[in-house]
Amino acid sequence: CDGGDLAGTSCVALGFGGGTLGCAPDCSDFVTTGCTAPVVPVSCAAVGSSVDGNYTIDPDGDGGSPAFQVYCADMASTPTEYLNLIVTGGTNNYSYYVYTSLPTAATCNWTKVRFASLSPLRLDGSDRRFATCTGNASWFAACHWATAQSCMCGGCSQGRMNIDLTGTPFRIDAAAGWETVGWIPGGGVTRNDGPGRIVEATGGGYCGGTQPRNPPGLILAFF
Repeated sequence: CDGGDLAGTSCVALGFGGGTLGCAPDCSDFVTTGCTAPVVPVSCAAVGSSVDGNYTIDPDGDGGSPAFQVYCADMASTPTEYLNLIVTGGTNNYSYYVYTSLPTAATCNWTKVRFASLSPLRLDGSDRRFATCTGNASWFAACHWATAQSCMCGGCSQGRMNIDLTGTPFRIDAAAGWETVGWIPGGGVTRNDGPGRIVEATGGGYCGGTQPRNPPGLILAFF
């Protein structure tokens, strides 16, 4: 730079939110004291990129809640937010469903869960885009994150599920909850650490299971 000649550079071009860029008296560097803090996008759609990947968003802007990282999918078309799960595999962040007998069982393990809403922060456990499912493919659709279901006998509870939000900034909000539903259902929440950080449940019936109470659904709170 040279005095008022900033060579086409601006605060925004340097990664700031805006403001007035200056030049050092000896022209050795830019002066950024007049620049404002970077503006954190409120959603994946506001990121301004067509590349899928991890981005930091702040859905409530200056509302007081912290910004956090999400995985933004479909950035070239309809941007969608996903929560990255840190503890995955095995019986972590999984759902197990069995119908009538063990050969008809299915298991799905999630690495990311879709945000159904950013205000309030609510997850959609039915989305299996980032789930790996094994077993009987006929019953993959019965596996929902945060839901334990089976269809074997009245009062049975062979279905299993685990939520583990360790390593994320979230927990399941106290306003959320689970209900046991279906025909002669069985099961219920067997573990709730945090609370809302790690949740496990069994579920079943003929047919039935333990699922998030809706409303309000899988509402998140900051941990």
